[in-house]
Amino acid sequence: MTLLKTKTILLMLLAFYSSSAQLSINSLDTDHTIDFDNTLLGVNLGPLQGLGLVNLPVTLGQLDSRAWAIYGMSDGDVPFDGTGLLGDFTGGISQGGVALSALYAFNTATILSPDYALGFQANDTDMTPGSLRLKLQNDIVATTIRTVTVSYDVYVYNDQNASSAIDLAFSSDNTIYETVDSKEVTTPTTADGSPEWVKYSVSKTIYGLSWDSGTNFYLSWQFDDASGSGARDEFSIDNIVVNVGNSHPDILITEIMYDPNSAEPDYEWVEVYNNSIVPIDLEGFILYDNSGSAGETPITESYTLAPNEGVILIDQNITDADFQAAWATGNTIPTLTVNLPDLSNIGMSLGLWGNSAYYDNGNLTNALDEVTYQNGSGSWPAVGSSDGKSIYLQSLASDNNTGSSWAQSNDATSTPTGYAHTIPAQGGGSGSDVGSPYAGEGALPVTWLSVDVSLVNNQRPKITWSTAQEINNEWFHVEKSYNGENWSVIGQLKGKGNYKGVSVYTYEDLPLIRSCYYRIRQIDYDGKWEHSEVRYIVPSHTGETEIYPTLLENGNRTLNIKNLLPGVSVDIIMYTPEGKLAFQTHLIPESTGADLMIPEYIINGTHIISISSPTGILHKSRIVLR
Repeated sequence: MTLLKTKTILLMLLAFYSSSAQLSINSLDTDHTIDFDNTLLGVNLGPLQGLGLVNLPVTLGQLDSRAWAIYGMSDGDVPFDGTGLLGDFTGGISQGGVALSALYAFNTATILSPDYALGFQANDTDMTPGSLRLKLQNDIVATTIRTVTVSYDVYVYNDQNASSAIDLAFSSDNTIYETVDSKEVTTPTTADGSPEWVKYSVSKTIYGLSWDSGTNFYLSWQFDDASGSGARDEFSIDNIVVNVGNSHPDILITEIMYDPNSAEPDYEWVEVYNNSIVPIDLEGFILYDNSGSAGETPITESYTLAPNEGVILIDQNITDADFQAAWATGNTIPTLTVNLPDLSNIGMSLGLWGNSAYYDNGNLTNALDEVTYQNGSGSWPAVGSSDGKSIYLQSLASDNNTGSSWAQSNDATSTPTGYAHTIPAQGGGSGSDVGSPYAGEGALPVTWLSVDVSLVNNQRPKITWSTAQEINNEWFHVEKSYNGENWSVIGQLKGKGNYKGVSVYTYEDLPLIRSCYYRIRQIDYDGKWEHSEVRYIVPSHTGETEIYPTLLENGNRTLNIKNLLPGVSVDIIMYTPEGKLAFQTHLIPESTGADLMIPEYIINGTHIISISSPTGILHKSRIVLR
């Protein structure tokens, strides 16, 4: 091969590799994975080898600093687009148990079947504190990302009598980072007698974003001492998975007690309800009022609000025990103690944000929910100074920022989230307050027995559900989603009205082309509704993915691939036996088979080809070009 041709091939490979300059988020409801064992454009070149980081790496095993930044090493910081190819940044490959503080490619598996992770050996001057940052770019055209779910594994090699802490943080500008305290992983203080790699899996969904197309978002793993000194345990990050959505969770302010007869502001409260089908962790959420009395009210503890459940935000001047005693109903009322602002008896705006990164000092543009109530003004209910009544949202399907959607609480009245009652003088309450703080006690129009989904002939999803009784039940709507957030109705079945006894319903969907979610919406005669539990199903392969022929000669450069899943994306990587990247592409097959044309610039010889999907490697084999 001529020198000119060799240079041409190298330039083509570099141009192909440089097409993405950070972790590219290019589709919704898709796992974008960094496993450090495979090349990921703009992130790392080849399996991680602990050879440092540089803008546009050309050596296999290096990180791409267009995606990564490292702060806290004694040899200096490497910002995004910087260079770290010496000293602390080139620890190489290790199985663990190293003494030199540096950045490493830690093999957390075996020598014969390696599984590389990006990690550090810390000491008094390296990564105590420090941070590893990852830049992501929204490459989805004309789409604003609203939620980000990030999961990853932390590996710890506990060989030292010192403890380190690893936190997750995020930022919209790479300047101010919001730390997720509940996701901290702390290594043990006492060393193991026979240390080995121990995995801690972490997952966090970040809500309330306004991440526009073409802009960046940042994740950071923050490291610091927890106890001890000298050499620390080795720790590493692996299997980073980022999945995004373009809609906010359906979380609502559903009841407000702004003028109780009990002491104000101590016994004021706000009910928040999860009207979506996925759990929501409220850590980092912010409640804000525009009265000027308290302003920003962050929720600092991790609290998972289950689907179709509520929680009462109470003032920090009282305890949960005080509130339970005052509003005793026989059921425990879920509460969160916050620095609740004084709720105006005249009216004010309340907003709920998913995080501080997009909070913007109370700008309601990015709020997940807002209610501007005005006592007795327009269509808003009027609560008298001695009534002691809350106001509640009459239907979960109504606009909760419209006065006519709200009503005063009256004793023994059913609300969408419970039953209103008048409290006696008990606990710290003075009595005669009327409200329905959520206690999970709303009447159920349908008693669900089961909801299941299965594949008929490995193709058609069959949704089956059963009920024990039905009250005023008019319809069942079958709903489908590819991301668990955006739903569409694909069918409906007539309910039985009022019926006590077991009923079984089934519905078959069109052949499955990709993984999806199903749920049932039950609708009453008066239009009120509730959802069943959600079920998830994935397509079934009809056989193992195969490649043929494995010998390409006489100018033939076409590979045939069979037993793919239509509509399910696959990544194809070809490399030399020495591990050098030769070719990489991505395709979404329209049928179970596809043809792959090997570029002419790929030289003859033996190559390794790997085909993988979001669920893992589908096929790996050798091919020969002659």
